[in-house]
Amino acid sequence: MYPAESQRFQGFAGFRRVHRALGPALCICFFDGESRTLFPFFLCFFKKALRWNAPASLALVFLPGGWYTESMEIQIYYFDKEIAVCRKPVGVDSEAAGMPALLARQLRTTEVYCVHRLDRAVGGLMVYALRRESAAFLSREIQAGRFRKEYLAVVHGRLDAEHGELRDLLFHDRAKNKSFVVRRKRAGVKEAVLDYRVLSEAEGFSLLAVRLQTGRTHQIRVQFASRAHPLAGDVKYGSPLRGADIALFSHALGFRHPVSGEALAFTAPPPGGSPWEYFENIDDGGFLCDTSK
Repeated sequence: MYPAESQRFQGFAGFRRVHRALGPALCICFFDGESRTLFPFFLCFFKKALRWNAPASLALVFLPGGWYTESMEIQIYYFDKEIAVCRKPVGVDSEAAGMPALLARQLRTTEVYCVHRLDRAVGGLMVYALRRESAAFLSREIQAGRFRKEYLAVVHGRLDAEHGELRDLLFHDRAKNKSFVVRRKRAGVKEAVLDYRVLSEAEGFSLLAVRLQTGRTHQIRVQFASRAHPLAGDVKYGSPLRGADIALFSHALGFRHPVSGEALAFTAPPPGGSPWEYFENIDDGGFLCDTSK
């Protein structure tokens, strides 16, 4: 699911219209479909060749389906002085100059703190703190295991059990930006644990609800791939399905409000398109990964 059509600029003609409308520095980010990475660079030196005036302070991001301005509107589910719950688009970094910068601009604030991560190639629900004290509270809740995150995932094949726990030792190779399941503990190796439940099966795929007990880099992706069930569209971890986003979506969040202490829960439906389209009426009304059923 992408931003509103008003934020999309299909092709170079639309691209030039944006520049004429907004009227000296231009930054463009290209989206690499293989690594799901945004690559920024400046095009000021191309102005004369392209024969148009670059606008001031405009960043354009190329994501699957079109061009997006830096000021693209993020879908907000909840917002007050302490926190903002929102839907992160695929291809936008959850940290640094990605979501925090976009939210700061949209919410007109100078403080946006990232308290949990979501892979750049994955979209879905996230919560950001808008005050340092709220960020510290949510970080403590995460460390104590009182912050609940649930994902929807589509994997290749049929799992042996309808629900269960996956427990592995993972090593993340920073040079390759890839995680591996290993047999023995050593420097850099961390335990990874998740729970899953099969919700549906169709067209050679299985739709899963996944709840993380730990938060390791690419954890869901590598744990299922190591069992010959890579996530659909995840070419890096062995999916034969190319040309599609990784079928992983942050579906639900549950946590206490940092000031009131109220228990908050939020859910969001996954995007459309393959392979999500094979599963009708995906329930987005609550947490789905109840392995006690």
